Amino acid sequence: MKPLVLAYCREGFENEAGEELAARAVEILGLRRKPVPVMRANAAFAYLPLANVEELLGLRKKLDFDSLVFARQIAFGFGPLELGDVRDRAAPIAAAALDTIFAAAGIQYNKLAVTFPDNNDGKELTRFAKLVHPAMSKSLGKSGFVAKAGARGLPTFNVFFYDKAKSAMLTWIDPGNSSPWLDGVARLKFPPSAPSRSTLKLEEAFHVFMDKDQRDQLLRPGLTVVDLGASPGGWTWQFVHREMFVTAVDNGNMDDALMASGMVDHKATDAFRYVPKSPVDWMVCDVVEQPSRVAKLAAQWIKDGNCRNLVVNLKLPMKQRREEVLKCLDILREAAASARGASSKRPWQFAARQLYHDRREVTVFASSLIHSI
Repeated sequence: MKPLVLAYCREGFENEAGEELAARAVEILGLRRKPVPVMRANAAFAYLPLANVEELLGLRKKLDFDSLVFARQIAFGFGPLELGDVRDRAAPIAAAALDTIFAAAGIQYNKLAVTFPDNNDGKELTRFAKLVHPAMSKSLGKSGFVAKAGARGLPTFNVFFYDKAKSAMLTWIDPGNSSPWLDGVARLKFPPSAPSRSTLKLEEAFHVFMDKDQRDQLLRPGLTVVDLGASPGGWTWQFVHREMFVTAVDNGNMDDALMASGMVDHKATDAFRYVPKSPVDWMVCDVVEQPSRVAKLAAQWIKDGNCRNLVVNLKLPMKQRREEVLKCLDILREAAASARGASSKRPWQFAARQLYHDRREVTVFASSLIHSI
């Protein structure tokens, strides 16, 4: 097995996830040649083979999960381990883990996880994962590889199965530099009173881009919001639910219950022409439009000092999707550098991620306040 970095991603975005890992490896390790990622169509993951353990540990130390756009989760380790059709997978996995991960990293792990890709093949492994987990726990329990119960701050030992459990990656997931969901899938419950399932995209964004203290501060009752392209109100619902005042901008109709709340002012006008009379706490936008046009719209709001925080969704083209996201982020950062008003006195923070509830899109979060919370 070779050292590697594994990225979980949305099915169909393996190339973007793999190329992103390779580009970051070049930046961090100062490599003269760009490493070649392994990417298979519709596999829902990509991985980057590395030359040696030193490169692996170097990336583990400096690769910031929050800097990645197309990776739902990252894990460091070794693979592939070819298991074939053997009935007892626990024993060879335990032996390989002790010979590779434990020896290379020299650290213990606080728990064991079994994960698989988020595609149709992976979903068939759900029952298998439940069966194999106890057997592997038993095999590893007496080795000293897994720490005693109650240990904190240690990585999770993660066995990633694929190819109908005939192959596996033996990896670790570091707390504090990973998704809070082991497989990167945000399992959120759809609120019955929300008018559309798009509400889950914004809720996931709040959890991905902000911690609890930041959410409490930036999503508190009484703040003001502009929702561009709001109809029927899936994103507006998230703010009204938190007792925030929303100006919903859309030529389409808004949900009757939201309008009855008294927290929504509906403006039947073009999202690209609306300008608030005074700065608001949030601008959000889920308009179906070219990503560069949405980025320029958000950039104008930042430059004019019309909002303090924003979330926008970029609907990606069929080709050069990663390049398009990077171009849009550059547009936003340039606007922040020349921002006017109160927000110009505070540096803007930017983050982007293809969320689980996104489809062929990427969610961008920006804040002029989050660094000071």
